[in-house]
Amino acid sequence: MLIVTKQISLSIGHRLLNYEGPCKNIHGHNIKLEFVFSPKLYGPNPKDGFVVDFGKIKKELGEWADETFDHAMIINPYDKDLIDFLTDKSKCFIMPDEGSIGLSNPTMENMVVLFYKKALKFAERNHIKLHSIRLYESDTAWVDKINEID
Repeated sequence: MLIVTKQISLSIGHRLLNYEGPCKNIHGHNIKLEFVFSPKLYGPNPKDGFVVDFGKIKKELGEWADETFDHAMIINPYDKDLIDFLTDKSKCFIMPDEGSIGLSNPTMENMVVLFYKKALKFAERNHIKLHSIRLYESDTAWVDKINEID
């Protein structure tokens, strides 16, 4: 199988609710995202030789990620104190309300799902398959979201 990968780096801040470890405090990460795509058929597009142009991934997904998340505070929608304090003062992204504090926490596991949904739409528009997304919290810790739908 042929796959192509584009990596994007972002700096984010967050804190986790209902958590007793150090991530209960406001802190930041320099995260990396890897978007991995494959052709719908067996190889590159015969018209241009690409599965997908890296520049197109950077323009559509990279610019969206940068504008939305880079140097932003990613906030749980249940974290009313932080929302009230920061939203008029700083770049913020409020996680979708998934019906519970835990499922709405800005964990790497919950955040990779946001990137996955956006990348899936990109893949559909470009007639390619989303293979997976990898979200690095650090050089030694990451989360993968694998596309299990063909």
